[in-house]
Order: sequence, then C-alpha cells, then structure tokens
Amino acid sequence: MRNEGWNLVATGITHQEDGINGLGWVSEQEKRRLLEESAILLVPSAFEGQPMVILEGLAAGCRVLTSDNLSGFEECVEKLPMGIKSWEESLKNQSLKTTNTDLLEIHAMASINQKLSLIYHPKEFIASKN
Repeated sequence: MRNEGWNLVATGITHQEDGINGLGWVSEQEKRRLLEESAILLVPSAFEGQPMVILEGLAAGCRVLTSDNLSGFEECVEKLPMGIKSWEESLKNQSLKTTNTDLLEIHAMASINQKLSLIYHPKEFIASKN
C-alpha cells in the first residue's frame, strides 16, 4: 500500500523502511498528537483484551481496525481476521475517518460503573432508581 501513498506510523517498535516509520515508545502527548493526525488506528493484537488505545483512537476521531482476537467494542470498531489481505481490503474500501461520541459514552466510567452495579447489587440499584 506504500506505493499508493499510505504511510504506517508504528509505536513500540523502531522498525524503519519505505512507508513504515517505527517511533519506538512515545509520550502520552505524542501518542495523542499521532492519533489526532491519523485517519485509521490499526490494533493487530493477538492476545489483548480491551486495549485503552482503542478508546483513545475513537476519542481522537480515528476509524479503528482490530484483530478479531480482541473482546468488546463490537459496536464501534471493525474486527478482521489476522492477515494482510483482509486488512488491506478493509483499508481501501471504507471511509477514512469516523467520529461518534455516543459510542465513547458506552465505555465511559459512569456507564461501566452502572453496569457493574447491576451485576453486583441489582436490588440496590433498582431501589435507588425508584
């Protein structure tokens, strides 16, 4: 895809070649800047549960592509099987930038706390609503 003008900026690694700029570990400020300038966040993790960077990417307005190994976020990210061809096709065939703050609210602390209250204290939660 580098021949079509795409440039991959990766953090956590220092690999460098045409079309790939490995920055190594970056500060929180640099990560935020990179997310705000990026059209798409790729999270090709094989073993992570719910990486915080997905929420950070959504908050920055990035379209997020993840491997289908990740759990959660079904309503706001695109999950793909690991493999270069499926990722390349999705990158080329979809809109480049999406923003939906309603999706972020689903993962906000207040929403998560409410869901946990329902699980651990369902009677207390119902009583406090009345």
